[in-house]
Amino acid sequence: TWFNELYIKDCSKKVRSAIATLQNNGEWISMIPYGYRRVYGKKKTFEVDPIMSQHVKRIFDLYVNGTGGHSIARILTDEGVPTPTQAQNMQREELGLEPYKNEAKTWSSTIIRRIIRNEFYIGTLVQNKTKTIGINGKKSFTDKEEHIKFPNHHEAIIDEQTFNLAQQLRQDRDRNKYRGNPKYTNTFSGLIFCAKCGKTMTPCNGSQKETFYVCRTYHTLGVKYCDHNKVYEKDIMHALRVYLM
Repeated sequence: TWFNELYIKDCSKKVRSAIATLQNNGEWISMIPYGYRRVYGKKKTFEVDPIMSQHVKRIFDLYVNGTGGHSIARILTDEGVPTPTQAQNMQREELGLEPYKNEAKTWSSTIIRRIIRNEFYIGTLVQNKTKTIGINGKKSFTDKEEHIKFPNHHEAIIDEQTFNLAQQLRQDRDRNKYRGNPKYTNTFSGLIFCAKCGKTMTPCNGSQKETFYVCRTYHTLGVKYCDHNKVYEKDIMHALRVYLM
């Protein structure tokens, strides 16, 4: 067992070393961002996707003109615009490859935010943004000082002026968000899930000051995509007590 563990650790070090070398040379790209597509048959080669890149441009255009992430997600979902994982599967199916199983059916503000923040869209490759400690350790984000940047690395989809404006707006919106202590404690936040769509239930506080949870898909996109599935925290607590008795 000790020998096998030593061998695995040695392999892990060699893999990390090889990846670090590729990162420093501007060659390591783990995932191709939405709006680009990998050129299969040509190692480490990708290009602008003529269709999906238009959706990226529209996302930035909506954002800099005052539309929030939730609203953009709702617009794209209502129009049937392919999500990043759906776009990947479309390309894989064209090539006769097995599609990814975990496919997002709807857009979310998290996906929008990830696109808005990504410097890849102005032609800059940023390496070493995350690190993993240990063989099966969790990924964590590195400090900006540790990032390795390669400007003008590839064809841009968004011009720098639009991108910088989006970052300024994002920072202003983040700064204006409430930063104080929450008035109500959401005991089960992130621990209960919608029975219909599988997304987490988001906590809310009604006019009667009682905490309840609703489906996050419903909360973001409306009844067209999932049911309300409202459940009060006091009912969850009662069911939990009964279960533990």
